[in-house]
Amino acid sequence: MAIWLPILAVLLLVGSFMWLKPSPRDQFLAKLRSRALAQGFSLGSLRVPDTSAHGRVNQRFQIVTLYQLPVQLSASSEGHFTVLRTTGEAGAYLPDGWAWDQRDGLNESQYQHLKNILTALPVSIQLISLSAGSIGLSWDESDPELSFERLKRVLTDIAQVAQQRLVGSA
Repeated sequence: MAIWLPILAVLLLVGSFMWLKPSPRDQFLAKLRSRALAQGFSLGSLRVPDTSAHGRVNQRFQIVTLYQLPVQLSASSEGHFTVLRTTGEAGAYLPDGWAWDQRDGLNESQYQHLKNILTALPVSIQLISLSAGSIGLSWDESDPELSFERLKRVLTDIAQVAQQRLVGSA
């Protein structure tokens, strides 16, 4: 019995150190997010409705990681929105598979351009959000097909749609 006590103590000590070690997924995400910061993205989180069937029925929310770029919107470009991928019914002006979380200040032409952009997006992009000062997206970070350059292009295209009101009214 006395021999088991030191063995148990060593196992407890080793087990606690192993528990502190980040998982391979956590290590992957840390490297990916460090690269995103180096590429000019800022990272944040956003609480959004869970658009899965279970989430909609039970009115659940989820926290997503948002990869954001700064955007300079003029005073006349007041629009802001958040769109999410969904398994349910599409939102007004949106292609199948997308729903609004919030929207404000967009005109008919902007809705059409946004719809065209959303239709062409890869399935791994799950959320697009435009607010005062930033535009961001949430994506499946394990998708090897998406590069930070591609993500920047998507965000730049959507920011141009938000600026369209200026071009259209000039």
